[in-house]
Amino acid sequence: MTLETTEPKLTPLRREIFTALESSITPMGAYDLIEKLAATGTRHAPMTIYRTLDFLMEHHLVHKVESQNTFFVCKSHHKQETAMVLMICDTCKNVLEAQSTTIQSAIVDETHTFKFIPRSQVLELRGLCEKCSM
Repeated sequence: MTLETTEPKLTPLRREIFTALESSITPMGAYDLIEKLAATGTRHAPMTIYRTLDFLMEHHLVHKVESQNTFFVCKSHHKQETAMVLMICDTCKNVLEAQSTTIQSAIVDETHTFKFIPRSQVLELRGLCEKCSM
């Protein structure tokens, strides 16, 4: 996903955080971002970083790996309501993302049974990526 195709207003800090995440091989936490940005001259408060990450998530530019409290740039163009599967490699920490209409259907069926309205449909799987499993 590129910043040029997005509609939200990207302030210099939003662009800087997006670029830092985009250039990272693995997801980054807020404190990782603070340190990375401090190396370029400005040390931001954690709350500022978290607010910016919230903005980027609201506009579907980044995803959060809940189990690690880390963030990475969304690489697929998917609808918000589509269930996402995040495959997290235990060795290299890379995250692969995939959409799953099958899982989405199962979620709809199960939540309907309990009259539950999900706010998020993300399944995190941990294991080994193809490269690390060889």
